[in-house]
Amino acid sequence: LRFWRVLIRTMLNRGRSRPDLPDDCPELLANLPEFFRFMWRTKTSSRKAMKRFVATVPSGCRVVCLRSNRETEIFLASMGTQPDGVVQGH
Repeated sequence: LRFWRVLIRTMLNRGRSRPDLPDDCPELLANLPEFFRFMWRTKTSSRKAMKRFVATVPSGCRVVCLRSNRETEIFLASMGTQPDGVVQGH
């Protein structure tokens, strides 16, 4: 899923800067193979690091693992998130 999302994001923003990045940082297809290699090499270590981080969360905190766009949409809707990213009532 990660690789697919990166590929789609790169194709949609090719040659332009994404909204979440500085203006002078365009998406380049030339960087894609290198980034895929980075993603492949760090998959296991990133997952282990995230598990270690989650293990340190205080017991009163809720940890939510969202595995798809649909799960994310449902979660945000349940939180009362508005399109502008502002969470209402929480």
